[in-house]
Amino acid sequence: MFKKKLGVFLTKTSELFFVALFFLVYIKISRLGTSDWASLSELLAGTARRPFIYRILLPQFSQILARVVPANPPSQFFHIEVLQETFTALGGSIYPHVVLWILTLIFLSIIGFVCVEKHFLADLGFSQQAQNILPFFLLILALPFTVFFGYLYDLPQLFLFTFSLWLLYKKRWGWYLILFILTTLNKETSILLSVVFYIYYFKKLDKKIFYQLLLAQFSIYLFIRFSLIWVYRHNPGNIVYPTFFEHLNQYKTQPILFLLTLLLFFSVFLLTRKNWAKKNSFLKSATIVPLLILPLYFFGGMPMEFRVFLEALPILGILIFDPEKLH
Repeated sequence: MFKKKLGVFLTKTSELFFVALFFLVYIKISRLGTSDWASLSELLAGTARRPFIYRILLPQFSQILARVVPANPPSQFFHIEVLQETFTALGGSIYPHVVLWILTLIFLSIIGFVCVEKHFLADLGFSQQAQNILPFFLLILALPFTVFFGYLYDLPQLFLFTFSLWLLYKKRWGWYLILFILTTLNKETSILLSVVFYIYYFKKLDKKIFYQLLLAQFSIYLFIRFSLIWVYRHNPGNIVYPTFFEHLNQYKTQPILFLLTLLLFFSVFLLTRKNWAKKNSFLKSATIVPLLILPLYFFGGMPMEFRVFLEALPILGILIFDPEKLH
C-alpha cells in the first residue's frame, strides 16, 4: 500500500514538474504579452483592436479575481527570469494582481488540459499507458504552434475546447452548454463545436432533442457574438482581420515557406488517414475542426501562425497514432 501511494505521489509530482517546465518554455518562446495588437492594458480598458477585444474571458475574469483576491506575487516568483520578463511584458508594474491571476489561470489551463485529456482518452478506450503519455506529448506538439505567436486566450482555449469535446462525447448536455458559454467568451471559434455536434449526432439523437440542443448552441453563440460586436463597434480594426494577401505576398517572396506549409499539412493528413477505418467515429467527425480552420488560417491568420490550429490538437494529436497500438 505504501509503495502504491509513493508511486502515485511520484507520478503526480513528475507530471506537475513537466507542466511547470512546459509553462516556462511556452511563455518564453511565445513572447506572451509582447503583442501590440492585444496589450493587456487595452484589453482591460476595452480599447484593444477588433477582433482581439472580443476574447474577453481571461482578462475580464482575471480583473474580477484581482478585485476579490488581490494576491501579490511571492518573492521567489521574480527569481525565475522568464516569469519576471513575462510579468513585466504583460504590465505587471501597473496591474500586478491582474497579471498574477492571468498567469495563474494559464497555468491551471495546462493542468486542466492534461486532466481532461486523460479522461477523454479513457472514454475513447485508450490504454492506461496512452492516457499517461499522450496528454504530455500533445503539450510538446503545441510548442511549435506558438513560437513567436502567443495570446492570453490560447492555452485556456485549448483546455476549454478539449473539455467541451469530452462533454460533447459524453452527452453531458447541461455542463456542455455552460462550458460552451465560457468557450465562446474566450474565442469565437467555439462555433466549431456546434459543427462537430451536428455531424456526429444528426443521426444518433432523437430529432427533438437534437434540434433543441442545436438551437441552444446557436442562440448562445449569436447572443454573445452580436453583443460583443455591438459593444466594441467603435474599436479600431475589423470583425475579422483579413490576411489572405499577406499570405500571398509572403509566399511570393519566400516560396519555401509555402512548400513547408503544404508539406506540414500533407504530412498530418497522411498520418491521420492511416488505419482510418479503425479509428473512433467521434474523432473522425471532429476532423471537421481542422478542415474548417484551414481556410480561416489563410484568410484570417498570419503566415506561419499555426497557433490557430490549437483547437485541432486534441483531435489530430490522437488520430495520428495507430489505434491498435494504444488500446
